[in-house]
Amino acid sequence: MKIRGRFLVKGDKRNAEANNEASSLFRILASDTSLSFWGGIDPVTAIIVDQTHPLVGECVTDTILCLPSGRGSCTASQVLLDGAAIGGILSNGTLSLGGNEAAEHSKETLTEDVPIHQDVYGSINVKYNKQETQLLQRCHNDAERMALRVIFQYAHLLNSGSDQRQQLVSYLNIENAHIDGCTYIGPGGLEFVRRLVQAGGKVCVPTTLNAVSTDRRRWQALQVPAERAMASIALGDAYLELGCQPSFTCAPYLLPNTPTLGQHIAWGESNAVVYANSVLGARTEKLADYLDICCAIAGIVPAVGVHLPKNRRPQVLLDARQVLAKLVGDGHVQNFDLLFPILGHLCGSLSDGKVPLLTGLEPLKDRVTVDHMKALCAAYGTTGSSPLIHVAGVTPEACDPATIDELKNACTIFYTVTERDVFNTFQTLDSHTGIDEDIQLIALGNPHLSIAECATLANLISAHGDTKHSSVRVVACLSRSVYEQAQVMGYVSVMATFGVEFINDTCWCMLLDAPLIPADTNAKILCNSGKYAHYGPGLTNRAFRFGSMSDCIQTARSGSYVKHSLRTRNATNVGLTLFPRVQKRSVVSRAFPYLNRFLLRR
Repeated sequence: MKIRGRFLVKGDKRNAEANNEASSLFRILASDTSLSFWGGIDPVTAIIVDQTHPLVGECVTDTILCLPSGRGSCTASQVLLDGAAIGGILSNGTLSLGGNEAAEHSKETLTEDVPIHQDVYGSINVKYNKQETQLLQRCHNDAERMALRVIFQYAHLLNSGSDQRQQLVSYLNIENAHIDGCTYIGPGGLEFVRRLVQAGGKVCVPTTLNAVSTDRRRWQALQVPAERAMASIALGDAYLELGCQPSFTCAPYLLPNTPTLGQHIAWGESNAVVYANSVLGARTEKLADYLDICCAIAGIVPAVGVHLPKNRRPQVLLDARQVLAKLVGDGHVQNFDLLFPILGHLCGSLSDGKVPLLTGLEPLKDRVTVDHMKALCAAYGTTGSSPLIHVAGVTPEACDPATIDELKNACTIFYTVTERDVFNTFQTLDSHTGIDEDIQLIALGNPHLSIAECATLANLISAHGDTKHSSVRVVACLSRSVYEQAQVMGYVSVMATFGVEFINDTCWCMLLDAPLIPADTNAKILCNSGKYAHYGPGLTNRAFRFGSMSDCIQTARSGSYVKHSLRTRNATNVGLTLFPRVQKRSVVSRAFPYLNRFLLRR
């Protein structure tokens, strides 16, 4: 196999030397499908656990991992800093940049007693331009200087293919930030933030915090081990010392003072980034952990990616008009809500790292809610590498007919979404079927529930006025802010009487162990989240079913998964009966083989 490319992250020479091997002798592990490190690779065993990925089951330790890009979570830098001992990465995008950030932080900030790899990247020589020199001269403390150096390294890396790199790099002021790096994975991340605090660091724009690794107030009731809970709380406290707000939510767009159309921001957390760009029309790259807090301290981001108007134009047209007309047509489709996570997951797979334009929802735009788009963006963020999707007739940069026509004309790749695409995606998310349909856990709130979703849950429960089945546990994750609103409006009382349990501060992608996750490895978990249905099987090693919120409440009453189907306008059932379960395969490899930036040839 011949691989053409440039190393962005190099391996640990000491590890190779300890095994009497040359540092360049590593096994090549290659795929044309992007991978999220968090939820895709077990940080302890270094085994790929993403059940939808072609390399599932492979161990990445001491390999050269060759991928087109990262996808999904922004947490690759944390996994590299405190987890998987990869020989090297040959890639583009979030994954490689995340690795570079982890290495930069490890060299600048970490003490020798922290067990990390310190020689893990191939640095580029950065010669500061006039703007960068001026920014460094204005710094008040070491934390600001370090934050700028990290940002400059990132910016020059993105422009490293140009002979006039210094002249091309420029920076934009930001209005606010959202920090994804507050999830505790290991001591390296905690040490880094503490060093920022000790160096006098403070955020200079309003900055919210993502969901952390435990419910900071109820961790004992959830039986979280004290050592793990204390580490997570310490990391959150360190970010609070930097001036961040105690929001602790993966849905910052549900908080007051959300970004507005055209604002430049610095956000981490994949679903939030996609929502901010797509639904709010703000501008942010999918920032790697640690880079996000550096931007919040410096108050700037590089003028790259979707911060620039030319990079917000779609390249891929995903035409879903026929399939949506057939599935939704008369407006009485069952489980209309279920379409949105399915469409998001599918669009991410089909877009091949490019910005897509989805058409077909225009006649339904008045029925599309904020929560529909929340579900679509979260699922899109798991499979798509681009931080932006335009939805014709719905999102602000694709809302009027003239603009939609202009965006269509900008596309160079065209794909017609079929019923088979939709139901193959449904089968991927509804990844386990069998004779025993009993459900042990119903997981709601990934991303965190909105107040409208709390109202929907309360209404679904009140319709029958009974309680859940004793054999099933129903748990909802939501922010403190939304929980307090739901208490005032009476929704919490209705849900609690039914038997719903509530978790704040953290989210399902960080809740990995018993007793919250059923101890029985044969247990089944039901969720209505495309994001959690994608990551959950690998994170928990449990079987997953996927349905709508209504399906979840019906199942909670009976204890068994309630069969459902989507209906076409002629009222014939489609889905599992029309399309029998097929062997999983990567949609992206079927639609747009990855051959443009990264070549793999035998």
